[in-house]
Amino acid sequence: MTRWKGQVLVLLLATAHLVAQYQDSVRFVFRPVFVEDSLRRDVVRAIPRVELPRSTLERIPATTVADAVQGMPGVFVRNYGGLGGLKTVSIRGATAAQTAVVLDGIRLNTVSNGLVDLGQVPLALLERIAVERGSHSARWGAHAVGGAVLLSLRQYAPGVRAHAAIGAFGERSASLDIPSKIANHTISFLADVQYSQGNYPFTLEEFGSIRRVERTNSDALMANAALLWQATSTSLSSRVALFARSSQRGAPGAVLQGAIENAAARLDDSEVLVLGVLTPNAAPWTLRVSGRWFQQHYRDSLAWYRGPRGADDRFTAYDGAMVLELPRLTGTNWYVAPFSELYVNTLRGNLYRSGAGSYAQRLQFGAAVEAGTTIVTDTTSMFSIESTLRADTYSDVADACSGTVQARWMRAHLPIALRMSVGTSYRPPSFNELYYQNFGSTSLQPERGYTLSGGIIADVGMLHLEADGFVLWVRD
Repeated sequence: MTRWKGQVLVLLLATAHLVAQYQDSVRFVFRPVFVEDSLRRDVVRAIPRVELPRSTLERIPATTVADAVQGMPGVFVRNYGGLGGLKTVSIRGATAAQTAVVLDGIRLNTVSNGLVDLGQVPLALLERIAVERGSHSARWGAHAVGGAVLLSLRQYAPGVRAHAAIGAFGERSASLDIPSKIANHTISFLADVQYSQGNYPFTLEEFGSIRRVERTNSDALMANAALLWQATSTSLSSRVALFARSSQRGAPGAVLQGAIENAAARLDDSEVLVLGVLTPNAAPWTLRVSGRWFQQHYRDSLAWYRGPRGADDRFTAYDGAMVLELPRLTGTNWYVAPFSELYVNTLRGNLYRSGAGSYAQRLQFGAAVEAGTTIVTDTTSMFSIESTLRADTYSDVADACSGTVQARWMRAHLPIALRMSVGTSYRPPSFNELYYQNFGSTSLQPERGYTLSGGIIADVGMLHLEADGFVLWVRD
């Protein structure tokens, strides 16, 4: 089979010569057969998707996921300043809490506020980043209202690698990758350290006068480490990842009338994440499990409105997850793939309302089925349709159902393809929205999203073009 610019082609099987007797031959001409090239399958997706493989991540001037996805179509990165500032990602105009962040099949959005600080995830620990634009809660569960950011941990690659960088405002970074292979076992140790003084000067105009002010309390120190183990045998493939990180950073606020708010505020984070993936070779099902411990400590000695000692707040989260992808049932031109997930989230903190106490817990179970079929309308055209239906039940908020229907059309002799998707999505209220002091409300219901998207893809020579339009409704 010959590939034509990664597109769908028509393979003409023709002219088979059979030598029968002396100088006699018979020619058999077969009917044209439509073949969908594997590369084209990756490019033409019903839901728009952009991927950054490891080779690209090593070339771009970025150190974190938030830096890497800036400038992607439909992606907005909210940066609260400096290396240690909060950095969140939103897609297609949705909020950061309406954007799912998934690491190797496990959703990372926190139950406290629904966010993921992607400024705390270094590129040195990742193999690939993918951004899906469009509501896809049927596949990725809660929070995938505007889209999803999909992260994949580093894969084994031989050779020790080290990297160091220096930048303005006292910024320093270094990373190390030490892989090892013993028989059918591979082990990789990854480490990344980033530091920034963060103090920078800026001009301030007040009451007709201009003066120079220096940003203070913006220093940040972030350390990350990961141990990746993978083993493959004739009957089983397994993978375990241990990820740990710690950060200490200043948390300054806005500059008002020449004064910097929260000039003494400090924020410390510590996190340990264990993730395992198990796939038997004989039966193509996959089990993903994870456990996470996260602690955050905020203190501000100048926040006297909180008391004579200021603010001193601690939050500790314990999360567990299990995702089971059952064997895919396939036919000549159809497939059915069921999967389910279970999440257990607990959070302890000292800022929740008296009615909620200092402890909150959520159990969530979801089950979904994905099905698709491919219809070859003639020997040169193909139409495929995929649908996913999902139901989720929660222990503390209302249950939710979501669904997605996707379609795409391609024609062999035309370097274009059409795609369309329609779906529903949801986001459950976070613990802060339910129980936080002064503004939490236990009567909140999950947000519902509805989206319609369509687009065209064209390949002209070396040029790849995509144009998509969408409409997103969110009801809260």
